[in-house]
Amino acid sequence: SIQKIDQNEWNSWLGERGAFDWNAMNFYEEVFAKHSIPRYRWDFMYLVVRDAQQKVVLATFFTAAQWKDDVLAAASVSEKAEEVRKINPDYLTSRVLSMGSLITDGEHMFLNKMHPQYGEALKMMSATVELLKEKHQCNTVMLRDIAVDDEELNRVFHAQGFLQITLPESAVIHSVDWQSRAEYLERLSAKSRSHVRKDVLRYESNFDIEIKDTLEAEELLRAYHLYQQVSNHNLAFNNVEFPFQLFECMNDNPNWEFLLFRLKREYLESDDDSLVGIAFTYKTAESYCGVLLGMDYQYSRDYKVYKQILFQATMRAQVLEKKRVHLGLTSGQEKKKYGATLTPRVG
Repeated sequence: SIQKIDQNEWNSWLGERGAFDWNAMNFYEEVFAKHSIPRYRWDFMYLVVRDAQQKVVLATFFTAAQWKDDVLAAASVSEKAEEVRKINPDYLTSRVLSMGSLITDGEHMFLNKMHPQYGEALKMMSATVELLKEKHQCNTVMLRDIAVDDEELNRVFHAQGFLQITLPESAVIHSVDWQSRAEYLERLSAKSRSHVRKDVLRYESNFDIEIKDTLEAEELLRAYHLYQQVSNHNLAFNNVEFPFQLFECMNDNPNWEFLLFRLKREYLESDDDSLVGIAFTYKTAESYCGVLLGMDYQYSRDYKVYKQILFQATMRAQVLEKKRVHLGLTSGQEKKKYGATLTPRVG
């Protein structure tokens, strides 16, 4: 448990690399570690390697959880698998021991490469991973979010018998220190600036945009349904669908907030719910992290809901005086238009 690790230490190693600072890990444990439904239950493991002087050389965390075998397969493969899963939810799933977790993205391993014994620390991690794989009865081990240009690290894992696969790029806006929208737009390339004006600012007045710490019961249910639409739609990265309990717990946790996008009545068809988009975001001390989102696909294309979410999340980070924005996986080229740096990753 993260409870056995000093909060300041953990945050100094991994706290700003994504939505997995100490408080986030404590939150995920509360949701998943003892979930009543087995396919939503995760085992958490924390690995810290110190030298003889107790200086940390390596730190990371692993989860053992049920993954879809087709998580990174072609969308056409996932489409067929999902048809079967309507009857059998556990079809083509396996227990995976993974660095990181199904809900986090970012560089999950702290490694002090200046330390003369970091190679030994990696060997210790590999030996531990083998023991954990057996203990938790996992079919597969996934070492995740390794920089594609870290040739040395990739060579080490190849030598240990791992096969390399390409993962979606991570997208991070590394500087949020502009003072106004005009200054933000000025920092973008001319092409990106034109894109934001044409596809985002043009439609902004169609929405009522609200930021909330907690949602009413009906809002939370609607938000979950919108999340399910995105989860079912994104077959190119066919992740598991998270349980409603995750979102209930977000609602009770001060580190999470919700960005709500309601279409004004004149743009809705008949009595449709006006909530057509939502971002589920996590706040660390220095970062603003877009973790999950939901959209109504009936309106998303005409009103560019996804682009609105990316833009408003970026604006929100500046209001909160954060240093960076983590925009998550997939749609990297779209996120680049908002100033994100794309980092190619492998597993």
